[in-house]
Amino acid sequence: MKLKLALLTSFLYLSLGFAQEKDIETEYATQQDTKVKRLSLGIKLGIPSIASGAGEVVLPFLNNHIAPYLDYGKTKFTLEDAITNYSFFEYGVNFYTGKKGYGFFIGIGKSALNSEVNFKNLDFGIQGAKGTATVPFDLETTNLIVGVKTGGTIYFKFDLGYGIGDVPETINFTASSNGITKGFSEDLPPLPGVGSSGILLGSIGLGFSF
Repeated sequence: MKLKLALLTSFLYLSLGFAQEKDIETEYATQQDTKVKRLSLGIKLGIPSIASGAGEVVLPFLNNHIAPYLDYGKTKFTLEDAITNYSFFEYGVNFYTGKKGYGFFIGIGKSALNSEVNFKNLDFGIQGAKGTATVPFDLETTNLIVGVKTGGTIYFKFDLGYGIGDVPETINFTASSNGITKGFSEDLPPLPGVGSSGILLGSIGLGFSF
């Protein structure tokens, strides 16, 4: 009788121990699953940003639906006899449909694109005259976007949208040749995704969430 009672007590003790351990593991997994990674830092490639750094913060209220973001990029590249200085700045807020700061989202923001192309050895077509020319191009837009972002420590992000703004109809040149400087304008050539009232947007992003 005593042996049976001892075996029953041992069985109950082990059962309670396993159940408690399982509850702890389940609670830990649940905590890990519901933990919101609030800060995301990465890079973004797309139009019109070309390449920029990207940051986003998921705010700890309203069920983690709201996430302000900030993107900034500055680059300089040379193509044949043209040197381009290019900068892009965007800020806004994303609204996630989920409660963990990732998944499907819609966003609204403002952006400013500033660029300047400096041409060297530009042929003016007048008796073989060559010189230099500076062409600035600036664009400010209000952006409406939709996209999706993955969860986890490493995230991927994809979005599409439209930037509403006044796109210049002409490009202004400041040209210099043989000590003479002159300004003139040319019509903006047709560009894919660019209209008189705005520009198509699209980007892919990659980074880390903490």
